[in-house]
Amino acid sequence: MSNDATGGVMAFAKMLQEMQTAGLLDFSSDVPHLTDKGRDYLRILDDAGTQEIAETGEENQADFVLSTNAVWR
Repeated sequence: MSNDATGGVMAFAKMLQEMQTAGLLDFSSDVPHLTDKGRDYLRILDDAGTQEIAETGEENQADFVLSTNAVWR
């Protein structure tokens, strides 16, 4: 694995660990899942992104928010 790929995997693992520490992810079952707090947090992010797009009218931001939401779901 290249250094870039290794760095990306390490960054992703750190992000998952931070999300678990914050109570957003639950790893207690075979399949990790969002906690209620994690789902609420995503709703807040989604609402903020939608509001920002509405205020700026930026289509690129809409694409970014939709892509981000798809990753989390």
